[in-house]
Amino acid sequence: MAIPCLQSSILNKLRFSLRKDKCIPEAVEFMIQVIEDEKSKALWGPAADSLGSAAARGNIRAKAAIDKFKEEVESRKKGQDTKP
Repeated sequence: MAIPCLQSSILNKLRFSLRKDKCIPEAVEFMIQVIEDEKSKALWGPAADSLGSAAARGNIRAKAAIDKFKEEVESRKKGQDTKP
């Protein structure tokens, strides 16, 4: 992944492309890389929102990634709830 400040700038630019009618495949792939990168945790929210927008417009890759991401987040929450 890119340097954190650069990554944040790229993410912000690409978010707008995913809000428009066109879902640029490279933008979707970048957002997927962000939500899969533990070091990019601070950017997970905006990336997940963007993928949700792309998924709502029928992007299958975005839908699969956001569903997987949500499952992982729920799994982590459940794991934290069981700790003393």
